[in-house]
Amino acid sequence: MIYRILTSAPDRYWSLERGEYVNEASPLLGAGTTLGGVMWALHLPAPDIANPRARFWFTERGWDRVGREVAAEARRRGHVVKVIRRKNPRPSQIVFADEWQVALLPETARRQTG
Repeated sequence: MIYRILTSAPDRYWSLERGEYVNEASPLLGAGTTLGGVMWALHLPAPDIANPRARFWFTERGWDRVGREVAAEARRRGHVVKVIRRKNPRPSQIVFADEWQVALLPETARRQTG
């Protein structure tokens, strides 16, 4: 099983600079305060993937070590969080894989005949 975290952009977020909640769309605040910063703090490797269509999913081990904490932190920061689970992908979709994460290309639409 692999897991992907989807979040909404909150209309209200915690401003570290102001020390209070701010009622506006959350800007990209930098590595220390984004969810990417949470993954960095938890020592998740960040491979350099050239294909912009690739999407990252957590492996079972990555979900237990990093993903659960990232999802919890997103909720604490006011995001609406949805976790998608799916069975392991086809080998042809895999761009990168390690013990914590898998980068996948999206499935292609099959041409309909008829």
